[in-house]
Amino acid sequence: MYHHGARRPLADAQARSRAPTISVARRGAPSYHRLVQPSPSPSLRQRLLRSRALAPALALGLACGGLTIACDGGSNGEAAPSSAATTKVSQGRVPLSIEIGGAAWATAKPHPDGYKLKAGDAERGKLKVEADRVKLKDAAGALKAKVKQKDDGFKIYNPDDSTALKVKIKGDGYKLKLGDDRELGRVKGSQVELTSGGAVTLEHHGGRWIVRRDGAPEGSVDEAVAAGSAVFLGLTELTVEQRVAAMVFHHEFHGAAR
Repeated sequence: MYHHGARRPLADAQARSRAPTISVARRGAPSYHRLVQPSPSPSLRQRLLRSRALAPALALGLACGGLTIACDGGSNGEAAPSSAATTKVSQGRVPLSIEIGGAAWATAKPHPDGYKLKAGDAERGKLKVEADRVKLKDAAGALKAKVKQKDDGFKIYNPDDSTALKVKIKGDGYKLKLGDDRELGRVKGSQVELTSGGAVTLEHHGGRWIVRRDGAPEGSVDEAVAAGSAVFLGLTELTVEQRVAAMVFHHEFHGAAR
């Protein structure tokens, strides 16, 4: 029997016999031994808590092993931003045959960052799709058109960066204004009601959208393009490059919604 707080000689002696000791000596004094207490083994609960804490880092490490480019954001494990745009259709782009005024204008061939434009065997340029914009450059690399996302819609720009057309969300469609703020019309579904009284309409024929303005054909494109995107080919107030860039921008960023 022993009282609470009293030492147990046998148990203490056994513990001391198992514990390692280190010798400590001071200059001019005899050495003596200091008892080193062994570190207690972690309990099962501690091991479980530790494993749970490490699980997210382990999962991130495994994911990074399969996709290294997404794991170079820094020591905090955040993914590095990618320069490639992720749009509604970026993973399912298909070749597009674009006609303007009844004649072939270009074939848009899918590319990792947009489309390459070819007119027959000749290079016509490139449509580059970025995080919030589309740029169309000719074969020499000169900027011909730019379309950029805005909080209330998007804008189409001239090569000198001046505004060619403002496209603002209005209800379930868009309101169109030219760069000088003159109202051009409204996009409603798959047609444009022009302020002048005319209209841009679509006709489906042979797997293509035929775009007409006041009944006259202005362009056509494969039916893979959203109908509401194809109507931009009928806005003859814009250059051909601007019309094509606007169509591709709307298809990439808004085609599934409007």
